[in-house]
Amino acid sequence: MTDGWGRASVLERYPDVLTAEEVAEPLRVELRSVRALAAQSALPGFKVGKVWRFHKADVAAFMTPPTPSRTALADGRDRASALDCYPDILTAEEVAELCRVELRSVRALAAQSALPGFKVGKVWRFHKVDVAAFMKPTPPGGPASD
Repeated sequence: MTDGWGRASVLERYPDVLTAEEVAEPLRVELRSVRALAAQSALPGFKVGKVWRFHKADVAAFMTPPTPSRTALADGRDRASALDCYPDILTAEEVAELCRVELRSVRALAAQSALPGFKVGKVWRFHKVDVAAFMKPTPPGGPASD
């Protein structure tokens, strides 16, 4: 199963209704962050007694940035091999390490939508395939670089 951008869904192995613990795992955040997002209605969910439950489709929508400008990797799969040891969802720190830039640069690129990502509370998360596409070399005649 892939999403609209050709990515295998990181939620594929989960049931249609997820616990807060199951949501925290692919988002790579603490359980309390998931509960806080649900309580603030930032992440749609419902309570069964005192516990939160989430529809997989709502979690997937939460993980998708609002901009439709993504490009799936059409070629250069070998470049993605640098990402093989990373999970499907990366932290801003991991992206900074991969790109060899300051953490603030990654956050700025994400805030400007130059690097597709999504926020979980106050922290950025990135799909591995989007990072691989972002790291794709600029074609000859493209924007100048240093």
